[in-house]
Amino acid sequence: MFPSVLKHSPEIVPFEKLIHETLCVMKCKQKTLSKIRVENIEEKTRADFETKKPYDFLQLCYYQTGDHQNAANAAFTNLVYNSDHEAMRENLISIWLFQKLMKIL
Repeated sequence: MFPSVLKHSPEIVPFEKLIHETLCVMKCKQKTLSKIRVENIEEKTRADFETKKPYDFLQLCYYQTGDHQNAANAAFTNLVYNSDHEAMRENLISIWLFQKLMKIL
């Protein structure tokens, strides 16, 4: 297993383990499968990754587990690639305001 480079809440551990498992499977496939094999990836899936859509879901997961800093980081990354995503912009502002409020209280 790969070493954890992030400090996060215990609720995120299963997601991290899934990512590490996926990376291991990908590495194995690269070593054992023919180089000429073509993976059929739907265009919508490819487009989602190119536009950083997974960060939309990731910020929600982080927010729901109380990891507001990583939620803000994921929202920001999504906004870098999708500057017209108004809901994400509002989420980032809400997270930022929540963090400021918690420091005051």
